[in-house]
Amino acid sequence: FPSHDTEMEEKERQVALELELRESELAKRKAEVEEKEKQAALDNNRQEQAAKYTDFFDYPLVEVKGGTFTMGSPADEKDRSDDECQHQVTVADFLIGKYPVTQKQWKDVMGRNPSYFKGCDNCPVENVSWLQVKKFIRKLNEKTGVTWRLPTEVEWEYAARGGRQSR
Repeated sequence: FPSHDTEMEEKERQVALELELRESELAKRKAEVEEKEKQAALDNNRQEQAAKYTDFFDYPLVEVKGGTFTMGSPADEKDRSDDECQHQVTVADFLIGKYPVTQKQWKDVMGRNPSYFKGCDNCPVENVSWLQVKKFIRKLNEKTGVTWRLPTEVEWEYAARGGRQSR
């Protein structure tokens, strides 16, 4: 009889371990499903946000594929500053505005047009300081619920040089 009890206890332990394993797998799968649902909700929210800002602030963006390029200017370039030495820089993919912000877009966000050359809604806004641009971006973020920002120096130079084509 003792060996029969030992065999039964061993089988019970195996069954209990299998149950734990199955429960663990179920919990893992449930967490994966919940994560996918959460991601889908975030994607839907992003789409809603995108629709919201394009309704208010129609500003086409261009995706720039990242890469590595030589940033800076050659040592023999005229009027070159000492801090412009050439160096390799790698940049990730990013979005950048296809066009400058127009006078109309600025007025829609800020309530007035600071441009010297007025009367052209589709002309680029001008006569603005860096601080005014920062304030514009802050207000735009508040109005759209989307995080806008200026491109970094690296992003700007990479885009201005034509992205990957500038190697």
